[in-house]
Amino acid sequence: MTDFDVLAALRPRFSRLYSGAISDVLDDLGHAGQAMSPRLVSLRPGGRVAGPAFTMRGQNVQAKDRDEGRELLRPLLTMLDNLPAGCLVVSEAGEDAICAAWGELCATTALSRGCHGAVIDGGCRDTELILNTEFEVFCRFKTPIDSVGRWTVRSWNEPVTVGGVLVHPGDYIVGDGDGIMVIPRHVTLQVLEEAERVSSTEDDVRRHLAEGRSASAAFDEFGRF
Repeated sequence: MTDFDVLAALRPRFSRLYSGAISDVLDDLGHAGQAMSPRLVSLRPGGRVAGPAFTMRGQNVQAKDRDEGRELLRPLLTMLDNLPAGCLVVSEAGEDAICAAWGELCATTALSRGCHGAVIDGGCRDTELILNTEFEVFCRFKTPIDSVGRWTVRSWNEPVTVGGVLVHPGDYIVGDGDGIMVIPRHVTLQVLEEAERVSSTEDDVRRHLAEGRSASAAFDEFGRF
C-alpha cells in the first residue's frame, strides 16, 4: 500500500467530522489560514468531500478553430485517465476563467477511477446530471459555456492555489456546508485524531447544555464552546 493509499483509506473517518472541528485543530497546531474562500460552495445541499488532493492547473486559451480547441482538450483527458483511486480533484482553474473547468463527463470518468469528488476554483456545468450521480463537486460558479477552445489543463500533481490556499498534492481536503479545509499532508493523521477528540468533547458539551446547565460551567469543565 502506497502513502497515498494510506491517506485515501482515512476518508470514512474524515467524512464523519465537520470542517469547524478541523479548523479549530489546525488553529491549535499553528496552521491558521487553511480555509478556502467561501465563494467555493457545494452543488448539493449538504454536500461533503474528503480525500487527499490530486491537483491540476488550467488557464484560458484562444484556439484559432474548433480543431485546435479539441486538441487543447487532450491534457484534461490524460489527467483524468491518470487519477488515482481515492483522490479528490483540486483544480486551480484561473481567476479569469469564464467557462466550465469541470462537467458531468469529467465527473463520470473520475468516479469510474475511484475518485468521489472535486473542488473547482472555477466553473462547472452539467450540474443537474452531476447531481444524479454520487460525485460531489464544490465550485466557484455554474455556467453552460464549454471549455473547448477556451480553456486547457497546463499541469497536474503540482502545488496549486485554490480558494486562496496553497494546496500540495496529497494534502488532505475536507469540505462541508461551512467550507473547505486544507490539511497539510505531514499533519494529516495528527489533525484527524485530534479532531475526533474535539468532536467527542463537543458531544459532551452539547449534552451538558441540552440538560439546561450553564454555558460557563460547560466551558470550565470541558475547555471548549
